[in-house]
Amino acid sequence: WFSEASLWLCWKHTGQAVAKSSSDLVLVERGEFQHVMQADLPQATKYARIFCQYARKKGGRMSDMLPDYGSLRLMAQDIFSPVKVFELAKCRPTVRRRLDEWQPHDLSDWHELWETPWTESHLMSSSALITTLTTELKRDIILMYQTLFSQNLTDKEVFKWLSNSEREFFDNRVLFLKRLIVLLAMCGVSFTEDDNGTDMRSWPYPMASLFAHGGRILMRLHNLDPKKVLNFLLLGQSESWS
Repeated sequence: WFSEASLWLCWKHTGQAVAKSSSDLVLVERGEFQHVMQADLPQATKYARIFCQYARKKGGRMSDMLPDYGSLRLMAQDIFSPVKVFELAKCRPTVRRRLDEWQPHDLSDWHELWETPWTESHLMSSSALITTLTTELKRDIILMYQTLFSQNLTDKEVFKWLSNSEREFFDNRVLFLKRLIVLLAMCGVSFTEDDNGTDMRSWPYPMASLFAHGGRILMRLHNLDPKKVLNFLLLGQSESWS
């Protein structure tokens, strides 16, 4: 739709809109709309304030078309039907009928996986932050799954390697990553929110997120021989190299 800004702000239209095909036009009278909202939907006042902050952040990019509409939709959700808590289960890719989120179907799906839904506008909305976190973690899981198991999927065409050595390099990297995930999963991962903090808590998010977004992992070995750990990660056997 066009010109939502005129419902919440003192607004001057920024251009002309021309329909390319037959369309239905619905006109909302601003004064009556505001009267109804104030009487029947008190949350609308809060949304108007958020919308005003959004418009100020966009500055000269603000128009009747609403830049970054997705962020504005999340802010509206934060007011009228907010996501109040983070749910780890919603990070799991879903499979239902023709939709299988584990399997990107085309190039646009891959582009979406590698992109982030995050924008600075999300800082104004707690539910937007939760929704963005959930989306990011789900994409981390899908990318990690495809990295580890893409060559083992029966419904996918076998990738044609340029040489056997190139395939061997790839296989070794994937095996290293699999062993590293097994090691972290078995030994456990903890984190602290403080710089050089000692108050450690168990990692509450999917393992795939440990390797995304420029994160760092510090490994502490208790009663373990570092050489054996490296042997396991690199060669798959603790006594392979001395």
